[in-house]
Amino acid sequence: MSDAFAQDALSVEEFDRRLDAVYAASASTDVAALLADLPVAVTAIAEQPSAITAHRVTSVLGNIERKGVREVPARLEVRAVAANIELDLRTARFSAGVTEIFVRAVAANVELRLPYGARVENHASSIFASIECRDNDDRGTVRRDAPTIRVTGWAVASNIEVKAANVPSIPQVDPPMLLRSDHDASENPMPPYRP
Repeated sequence: MSDAFAQDALSVEEFDRRLDAVYAASASTDVAALLADLPVAVTAIAEQPSAITAHRVTSVLGNIERKGVREVPARLEVRAVAANIELDLRTARFSAGVTEIFVRAVAANVELRLPYGARVENHASSIFASIECRDNDDRGTVRRDAPTIRVTGWAVASNIEVKAANVPSIPQVDPPMLLRSDHDASENPMPPYRP
């Protein structure tokens, strides 16, 4: 629907009306009915069952920062309204094939950090917004086994940055505490006073 709006197929009023109806929809058939008269490329997204059941990260007037090893579903929705969302996915496990990250941002900042060598495709639309999607293809470091991330959705008066890491990430592990034989490991680590 945002693509149709960006291509002047929908007026601002019609876009707002349909967007409200999409939020109120409880089934994918309701969404498909709202998009039936739009170009095929737009309606194909709504017919996917994952469009309603995807994993979602949402922030309204807030801040979300997440990092660490986690499973990334085949479709991840990121919604931010007057908010900041930063997801560090450099050590995350992605499913086979293409992972879609659908971003909806209004007066917000969304930053996504991807694994080293990941391929990034930008299919998002913007209105008074900046969308920067960058992989390491210009350096020749895109690996065959690396995930492919397709960024879709739209941004209004927002900043979206999707970047693959410049170097491979290694999960951080706290080093074990090393004790020397002359080290006092009691509650008070100070050596005893000797006059």
